[in-house]
Amino acid sequence: MPKPKRRRSTKERLMPFRQQVARIKQYLSNRGISSRIGEIEDYMSPDLHYDENKTAVLDVFGMRMGHRYTDVEAFIAQAQMRDDERSEHAQLIDYRKRAIHTWTPREVLKDLSKADRWFNFPNRFDIVGIDVKAGLKPKRKARRNKKK
Repeated sequence: MPKPKRRRSTKERLMPFRQQVARIKQYLSNRGISSRIGEIEDYMSPDLHYDENKTAVLDVFGMRMGHRYTDVEAFIAQAQMRDDERSEHAQLIDYRKRAIHTWTPREVLKDLSKADRWFNFPNRFDIVGIDVKAGLKPKRKARRNKKK
């Protein structure tokens, strides 16, 4: 019987360039570095993998890949790895919609039950910067008045 193939993470595959730019921009903003997308794109190449582009951008901003993480940074890295395990289709759909229950990484670290809920059901809950854009408003179902 043939051995099943190991599913590669999103970072091992050639990630779409726009997604690479968004992830690296989020990585920098989480560390307090504000930068424009055009500024980041100047140092990146669409032909390279995510890790190679990230290393090139971090070199420009004077950062290293292997520094000590704070609790928030460690949680964000762990949550992004969990998000990368999901299919690309699920990631794209989830990134465009904002769930009613949306938290910041700091809120999740204060209440670890929120982290458990997100890790078990990432499609029902969102963490800003991991699986949802910061400016989206939640979509709620329209309520209809029942006629009597």
